[in-house]
Amino acid sequence: MAGRGASRPSPFAFATPLDPGETEAISLAVTSRASILLIDELKGRAVARSFGLAVGGLLGELLHSRLMDRIPSLGAEIQRLKSEAGFFIGGDIERFILSQAGEKSWGCPEIDDQ
Repeated sequence: MAGRGASRPSPFAFATPLDPGETEAISLAVTSRASILLIDELKGRAVARSFGLAVGGLLGELLHSRLMDRIPSLGAEIQRLKSEAGFFIGGDIERFILSQAGEKSWGCPEIDDQ
């Protein structure tokens, strides 16, 4: 008998190897017929789409929140994600998403100099 917190095998066979969290999220979204799955990893997004799921990501949700004035600064939230959660975002993507919110980069040389 499996102990509490032990992972169980997914009923789905994925051709692309995913981490357990992505596997569980996709499996749950499919079985519960979720309207959208929030997932950021490219491999996971591709697998989710192969099951017919609509996917969204954290940056898109943050952008939407900023455009709806639910957060005061998209850049501040991105910086917080990077410093507190180790979130990775490429400079080009960060510049693009900030431009969509009408914001500039936060003076990070790796972003500003590209």
